[in-house]
Formats: sequence, structure tokens, C-alpha cells
Amino acid sequence: MARAPVTVPLDLPLLPDTEMLSRARAFHELMDRRRSVREFSDRPVPKALIDELVRTASTAPSGAH
Repeated sequence: MARAPVTVPLDLPLLPDTEMLSRARAFHELMDRRRSVREFSDRPVPKALIDELVRTASTAPSGAH
């Protein structure tokens, strides 16, 4: 017999429409500045920063989540 999947409740705050619109516009502005990178710096990157970025990326939706 198959067990039901374990789920984590989503607890998001209910925001006013004006706040959601403001956040959506700010997110769009941020995403609009993205660019493909074809050249890289040889400047060292702190391991703590790499760890934090990997931790953040691991929260992206996937078939395993």
C-alpha cells in the first residue's frame, strides 16, 4: 500500500494588492537587468558566498521537492 506523500504547509503572508504590485515591479526590474555571462573574472569568491548560493539554489522547485 502506497503511503501519502509528506508535505510541508505553505505559510505565506497575505499582502495588499498594492504591495504585491510593488514587489512584482521590483522583481521585474531585477530580472530585466539579467545578462548572459561569457567572460569571467579571476577574482576569488569566498567559500561562504558559494555555500550560500548553492543553499539558495537547492530550494528551487524540482521533481524531488
